[in-house]
Amino acid sequence: MEGRMMKRLRAICILLSLPMAGATADKEPRGLESLLGALQEKQRVEAVFSEQRHNPVRRVPSRFSGVLRHDHSHGLSLAYESPRESVILIRGDGVWRKRPGRGPEAMPASGQSDFLSTALPAIFAFDLPRWKEAFDVTFEATAEDAWTIELTPRSEPGSEDLVRLIELDGSGFELERIHIRRPNRSRIEIYIESIYHPETWDSATLREAFFTEDLE
Repeated sequence: MEGRMMKRLRAICILLSLPMAGATADKEPRGLESLLGALQEKQRVEAVFSEQRHNPVRRVPSRFSGVLRHDHSHGLSLAYESPRESVILIRGDGVWRKRPGRGPEAMPASGQSDFLSTALPAIFAFDLPRWKEAFDVTFEATAEDAWTIELTPRSEPGSEDLVRLIELDGSGFELERIHIRRPNRSRIEIYIESIYHPETWDSATLREAFFTEDLE
């Protein structure tokens, strides 16, 4: 109990030192780097995600859901559970996809693979200098311990395959929700929620989510 109270007190002290208004990448509020440093220290992330893909020729969006896992050593894995099973793994050597009964296949260059290989790893890097290379960064904290970070990509006007806004919400040193939007003709929205940090992965997760027996 004492450890939890000290952790919360430390978070509140840092957040209360921040200005109330949002700040851009050219003027970061004090404490943002401390927050990102705390998030970087978390070796593993597991969360549920839901995705909606809007097609201009269809009245109802396509919906997908599954489990996201991120590991500094093994990459970022998206295990799609609905409407059909597949696993996508983003690593330094590219984007890989594995379907039931098949081995991993490298995904060819496309809008989806470019998005997967750039936007998602950039988010989970929690690296402010790296963010500033690609995004305008806005940070806002409240008098409580809640905070919001908005990442707006500096993309060329009319780029159809690029994300338009990434929003991260949390409290203290915990990331609680990510919302990714690509509002163009083929609009995509992704919600990443129920985020927690496992102490370790079991052998089945390493094999099925990170393809350790196939690619390493």
